[in-house]
Amino acid sequence: APISIVGAAADIKNFLFLQHGEMNEEKARKKTAARSSNALLTSPGVGELNPNTDPPARKEQSPGRQLFVDAHALPSPSEQKAAKAEIIPKHRAQLLALMDEEMGQRATILDEHTTSHLEMPRTSSVKLKSLRSTRTGCSKQVKMEADDHYEKGNYAQAVAMYSKAIALSVDGTTRLNVLLGNRSAALFMAQDYAQCVDDCVKVTLTEPANVKLYSRAIKAAVMMGDLEKAAQVHTLVDPQYVTSQMQTEYNKIVQAIDDLKEANRKHGTPDGDRMWERLMTKFSETHVFRMQLADSVAAQSNYTKAIDLLSLLTAPNRPPGVAYRIAKYRYMSGFEHFDAAKSALQEFLQDAQCAKMLALIKAVDEAKQDGNNLFATRNFAASVDQYTKAIELDLTNGKILRILYCNRAAAFKELSRFQEGVDDCTRAIDLDPAFGKAYARRARCLMLQKNYDGAARDFRAALQHDPSDKDIAKELKNAEEAIAKEIEKEKDFFYVLDIDSRTTDVEMKTKYRALCLRWHPDKNADKSADEKLVAERKFKALNEAYSTLSNPEKRREYELKRDRERYANINRASTATANAAKYTRTRHTGGTAAPGGYGSYNSNTFW
Repeated sequence: APISIVGAAADIKNFLFLQHGEMNEEKARKKTAARSSNALLTSPGVGELNPNTDPPARKEQSPGRQLFVDAHALPSPSEQKAAKAEIIPKHRAQLLALMDEEMGQRATILDEHTTSHLEMPRTSSVKLKSLRSTRTGCSKQVKMEADDHYEKGNYAQAVAMYSKAIALSVDGTTRLNVLLGNRSAALFMAQDYAQCVDDCVKVTLTEPANVKLYSRAIKAAVMMGDLEKAAQVHTLVDPQYVTSQMQTEYNKIVQAIDDLKEANRKHGTPDGDRMWERLMTKFSETHVFRMQLADSVAAQSNYTKAIDLLSLLTAPNRPPGVAYRIAKYRYMSGFEHFDAAKSALQEFLQDAQCAKMLALIKAVDEAKQDGNNLFATRNFAASVDQYTKAIELDLTNGKILRILYCNRAAAFKELSRFQEGVDDCTRAIDLDPAFGKAYARRARCLMLQKNYDGAARDFRAALQHDPSDKDIAKELKNAEEAIAKEIEKEKDFFYVLDIDSRTTDVEMKTKYRALCLRWHPDKNADKSADEKLVAERKFKALNEAYSTLSNPEKRREYELKRDRERYANINRASTATANAAKYTRTRHTGGTAAPGGYGSYNSNTFW
């Protein structure tokens, strides 16, 4: 706080007054002492009592009194004058310094007060705006943040901040049309073309001369492949604002609308491919037409060409839809392309469609691998469950379904569920008629079902797709031998009806009906030509067997004939065995060679 001049002056005055008072008191004391000294000099003698002046109790002067008088002796007038001359100038200088300091502080306070008074209206206005923005939000500040995101290429964040600023635009710090225009630019760069068109149209409703936003809306509509929308936006422009460039673009759009309709109508065919190529050439910056061409090619199962078409788009310009399609086509190409499909999606995990595709690929791959591992450890029931899980995840991808069905068929075979194995192999063959492994696996299941004709047919088909497989060739030979034995056995009516001589008539009839349902030609009308021939032969044998064994007289005659043939076969087998033994003895004993033999042999020769 500033030092008060009045206070300082009062302090100096009090100091001088006290000093003057002390000097007067010292003068009085000195006079008293002088009078006392004179009285002593005129007294009768030292030690004598003067009854006129001294009291009776005081007979002599006290030594302490003398010391007090000596200690408080007053200074001389010259000394007092010198002290006064030294003190007064000193305090006068202090007083002047204090006065100068107080005047300087008063001037500083006056300047600050004047400045504060002038700045008060502006400061109050700023504070009021700050309070208002704190209460309702400041659209201008949010817009600045959005502009910064846009400049850095963070278009998704820019769109979000512009949207926030639009919601706060009621504070009046930023025009709504400015915010909508800026957001439309961010939406265009973020490839959200539909919303971009909407924002541009909103602005042009109140600013019909804003040709820039009309052009942006038309270009956005073309970029999303909606040529009719682009033409419609062009019609909203006042003719006086239409530039020559806009008119040229409009004419090109109108001509391409017919091509677009034709391409959609013939999508998935070579003619449709040509129409999409024409549109792609006219609008080279429009990725939608390239993606539609890839979809059309992929619909014809030409996934390699579809991937090549989309791979031409470089990563910075590649929208999530392109990455999704590349991953999907690789996924549709089979398990061997799963890793490449996953890699194509890594940069677009924020896109919901891409994230969903990646999750599907991982789930199918994991289920298939788990099934394979369980099969390798001979846990066939659990492996069936894993293969089924993988199949149910996606029933549209034929390339992976054929593998999963074939793998599950192998597990069914090990579980002796042969018919389920046959059905799964049939599904795999329907998806890929050139899948040789599925033919071979179905043939093995049919062999275990004793359907040798069907097994031989499938083995032949498997050899056509892999002629170098020697194991399949051996299995085919075994199947053909089994067929020969089967035909021979079909002469046995008891074998045909799957009964024996102790079976009752009721049981035989039940068995016959069940077999008729299986081999009736009407039940096998949808089968292949070979299967139809086998069914006809089986059905004919069934009828012959049942008509014979159900008639007592025919059955008696048949049983007698069968017994005679059996005995004759036994005799032929015995003779053949004896001849073989004789032939062996002759070769090893060095005797006469058996008919058709190789001459004599040394007895020491071993086989």
